[in-house]
Amino acid sequence: MSNEADQQAIDTIAEELGQPDFSSFETDSPEITGEIMASEGGGQSVSVGAGDMTVIVAKFATGYMARRNGDHWNLQPEEAEELSKAMDALVPDMNLSPTWAAVAVVTGIFAPRIITDMQIQEEIEINGGEDDQSKAAS
Repeated sequence: MSNEADQQAIDTIAEELGQPDFSSFETDSPEITGEIMASEGGGQSVSVGAGDMTVIVAKFATGYMARRNGDHWNLQPEEAEELSKAMDALVPDMNLSPTWAAVAVVTGIFAPRIITDMQIQEEIEINGGEDDQSKAAS
């Protein structure tokens, strides 16, 4: 097929489709956000800060690792609360980047758990393939 025939086929299809009608979207009514905010209960705002977002990511990551490496990886509620408060206080005051936040979380939350994993692995190697929990169960 030649370029002229291709263009003619495209033009035919375009004519058959017609033009879209956006007139229903071009009204002068308030935006949906304004309507919701003006309605009863819409004025209440829910704030999600840097601390909340950091805790969500940390819980996801530690939960995943807990399923693979043991319960010591689970983020405890006290840790989550401390982490959230610390990040909410630090990030806005110091104009910290998300990269800095990630480094802080890895250092404060993950490093001790990684060290615990290393200790468990060393214990397993010393005990000939069994850790203390496995020996106690048998």
